[in-house]
Amino acid sequence: MRTKILGQGEPEHAVLYCVHGNEPCGKLAVDRIIHEEPEIKKPVKLVFANEKAFQQGVTHIDEDLNRVWHPQKQETHEEKLAKKIQKEIKGKTVLDIHSSFSHPEAFGLKTRDSEIVDQQMEKLGLKQSADIGPVYDSQIQDTNRIAVECGYTRSQQAIENAYNVVKNFLKANQIIEGTAKDRKPCQYRIHSKVEETGYQFTRKNFQRIEKGETYAIKGKEKLKASEEFYPVLMSTTGYDNMIGFKAKPK
Repeated sequence: MRTKILGQGEPEHAVLYCVHGNEPCGKLAVDRIIHEEPEIKKPVKLVFANEKAFQQGVTHIDEDLNRVWHPQKQETHEEKLAKKIQKEIKGKTVLDIHSSFSHPEAFGLKTRDSEIVDQQMEKLGLKQSADIGPVYDSQIQDTNRIAVECGYTRSQQAIENAYNVVKNFLKANQIIEGTAKDRKPCQYRIHSKVEETGYQFTRKNFQRIEKGETYAIKGKEKLKASEEFYPVLMSTTGYDNMIGFKAKPK
């Protein structure tokens, strides 16, 4: 882990990136903004999370950092990191930058209902946001955390999306000069996982799938919807043990 503070004083806001080492868009976006040398009106903390995994080009060293924010022990690389990171961002409003293999555009994720998180989400220029709390309630303690999936992992578009999202976050919180791009995203609530493997996802995320429609195939085998739902974070290659998630509009 590596941290850097832009500006003077104790920051109330932070940008967290490379929680997964194979998702470089956040680091590249932050590096670009630093290179631009904007005038910093309020301090902000930049947290380069899993630097070791980034250097090796892998998601993690021992285990998924995004699943061990509350470790019982501190034995693995990611368990030790989780403790350090939470200390660095405690009490702050945090923008957490990610990418995925599921969707080309940036969209928001949250793990709990929070007025502050919702207000921040509306300043990032996103079309969609999803509450993943019902199926994944692990969260960083004592922070208001806004996670954003910025596009396809290692794509140029993900870097550009991350850059725009971070700039909007900095503008919205008066850290740099400018006006954030206000947009109230369409909101979804994730309610279940599709725990199937070996399937090719054949639809698009955030587009409604009707009951009985095929949304994934494995050779001649078809996976059909048992109910109407909206796919979120669904992909062919994104997970080892599932296709992704089902959601409903809020």
